[in-house]
Amino acid sequence: MTNFSRTILFAGGGSGGHLFPGITVAEELIRRDSSTRIVFAGSDRGIERDIVTQHGFEHHSLPVEPSTQLRRRPVRFLYRYWRAQQQARKIIATLRPDVVIGLGGFASVPVISAAKQSDVTRILMEQNTVPGRATRWLAGRSDCVCTSFEETARHLPKNLAINITGNPVRPAITQLAKSHLIPAPHIQAAVRTTVAAGPLTSGSSKNDFADRFEPGRKILLTLGGSQGAVAVNRAVLHAAMQHYRLFQDWQIVHQTGKQDFEHVAATYDQLGIDAVVKPFFDDMTSLYRKARLVVSRAGATSLAEFACAGTPAILIPYPNAIGDHQVQNAEWYRQRNAARIVFDKPQSDETDEQLAEELSVLLSNAGQLNRMEMAMRSCANSDAAASVADVVERFIEH
Repeated sequence: MTNFSRTILFAGGGSGGHLFPGITVAEELIRRDSSTRIVFAGSDRGIERDIVTQHGFEHHSLPVEPSTQLRRRPVRFLYRYWRAQQQARKIIATLRPDVVIGLGGFASVPVISAAKQSDVTRILMEQNTVPGRATRWLAGRSDCVCTSFEETARHLPKNLAINITGNPVRPAITQLAKSHLIPAPHIQAAVRTTVAAGPLTSGSSKNDFADRFEPGRKILLTLGGSQGAVAVNRAVLHAAMQHYRLFQDWQIVHQTGKQDFEHVAATYDQLGIDAVVKPFFDDMTSLYRKARLVVSRAGATSLAEFACAGTPAILIPYPNAIGDHQVQNAEWYRQRNAARIVFDKPQSDETDEQLAEELSVLLSNAGQLNRMEMAMRSCANSDAAASVADVVERFIEH
């Protein structure tokens, strides 16, 4: 039987933006002490369980639903939350963790609440400028909150211990900030393959993916998100159709999500535009190394990755984000001249035209992109995971 020096329970998730910072901190804690036991407790979504187990960690699924379901299905929501709370208490009693770390998302609520009842140390990680519902609900029951932004403290209780640690980013991407890596050799040696020769499918190999880069061409990276963002996909396609000539020196790399993949790939094909299209990209580090500009939503973890990579951004914040936090995230980077903002408006034509206008300015302005790149690099915090791990270990020692 393995003897563990300490046990740390991560609670929450529901999205990569919550999960990946937690996984990064977990890996840092194990790097410091290989006898550390790491366990995750989160939602019962298959993608969350898969991400955690693929990184080699235990995962316990809780039958929680998003807080948005409280008004829609109150009885179902409350029943499932009650069951989740019972399971969380059993997990706490069995593991007897030294620390419980809340990652955000409603799945963190029953676990942090159970840890409070058992007098286990509770630390929250908040990625966004405006804290989410879970962080706001749990802040008063926690010992400390680790935030990515100084501004976040304005939305939290004044007597709460707050550590501004930055948002932990996966090590491979963090290295981009530390070493300013040049494009990898397999990308430099790649040959041109357009979408007309056949769009990438989810089954394409990484080698096939690398071979679709043309050396010397600037990359416009579009990230519709792992689940897709129809508004982002539509606006980029509109810009490509309206400003076809601007893309002559650029290659588009477009993550569409599953829903829009076939439509986006077919449209680029019809336009004859050089594009690499895929529902989801696994190797983001290679993309960040090469990308000259990115069009994306404004999730905090994605933004932290852009900063480490020094990739300027045009951000289209998700308009229904809780507390309008994506707009606030985007504004933080805009104020530092690292990003431009295009608002996702109810009248989609306005969004499309605004993005086309921003792209028409930036795609042909190398000097402006260079200034934005330097500004974006200045926003990077490559030591965030170590800073959170320091906080965790201080609580364990005391």
